[in-house]
Amino acid sequence: MNLLSFIQAKHNLIFKVFMVMVCSFCLALMLPDRQVKGHRVDAFSPIWPYEDLVTDEEFYIRKTEREIRRERDKIIRDAPVFYYQVETEKNRRLRDLENLRSADIRSYHLLKPLFDSIYERGVIESVDGVTDAKSLFISTGNYAEVASLYDFFTVQSAAWFLENNLRGDNLSVNYLDYIAITYYHDKEKTSNFLNNKLQQLSVYKSVIPQGQVLVKKGEVLTNNKRFLINRYFSFRNQNVTFSWVRFLAKWGLTFILLMILLTFLAFFRKPIFGQNTQVAFLMMLLLLSVGAGAAFSRYGLMIMSLPFALVPIMVRVFFDGRTALFTYLMVVLLCSFFMADKLEFVILQLMPGIG
Repeated sequence: MNLLSFIQAKHNLIFKVFMVMVCSFCLALMLPDRQVKGHRVDAFSPIWPYEDLVTDEEFYIRKTEREIRRERDKIIRDAPVFYYQVETEKNRRLRDLENLRSADIRSYHLLKPLFDSIYERGVIESVDGVTDAKSLFISTGNYAEVASLYDFFTVQSAAWFLENNLRGDNLSVNYLDYIAITYYHDKEKTSNFLNNKLQQLSVYKSVIPQGQVLVKKGEVLTNNKRFLINRYFSFRNQNVTFSWVRFLAKWGLTFILLMILLTFLAFFRKPIFGQNTQVAFLMMLLLLSVGAGAAFSRYGLMIMSLPFALVPIMVRVFFDGRTALFTYLMVVLLCSFFMADKLEFVILQLMPGIG
């Protein structure tokens, strides 16, 4: 018998084995990459019933995305704006004003003290987003002096100042031509300062040193204690580098478990074994159950709150009680990998499942 004839004769069996391989591969991806350690707590846990929880490694409490975004917005909002002084244009305008003395002495005497007041404070360039609440840095070489927008005129406020003081005086010259900006926005320094501050923004809220007692046995749990406990165990059970050896070991283990289930069907439940759709239903139920456990473990939720007892009920609706119990046992064994106390989890889940 050649290979093609063998495949044609055993195509149903080969399909089921292939189904087991694919299903076990998916289950291996869902299972944790290392042994889960620690006992999570929920909002209904009143006390810590275990031994004192002492950190065996330094861990960091990461900020939420909302906290990081809020701090980032605050840095952008509070970042100072840098300016540098340039008086070339001011000097040119003042020379033009001096030339007015010989042409229009009256206008000169009216404008000279006003422009002296304006340029004594300085005229600053208007920049979008710069308000009175913003801190300004006036750069002079390697130094910068802190200032405020109140300390300067803008072109608009200088024009208003002149119009208010020259109201009723009919001048033959356009006095607005003598206004010049003396402090210009330093975009490069402003951008560099902001980027440095944003780069220094830490994604961690605090650091818990190694050897610190997070909670003592019998201690009443507060919301902060619950947060620290769950965050500590999340930290311990994450950031595991991928290893092909571990993955192949998980794949082999799940493949053996599913083959045991398939063997049980082949020897003791031949009608179910003969129907690919029914075998696929059981495999899909396994994937959904373990997938739910993986999702709860991934996002720090209590796996014990999952209604695993629904699995034997669903299987019993379509098949018999023994198949339901065998399938449920596979689900419980696989989901126990997400728990620190595996034996306790298996016993607690088998009690309602068997009942």
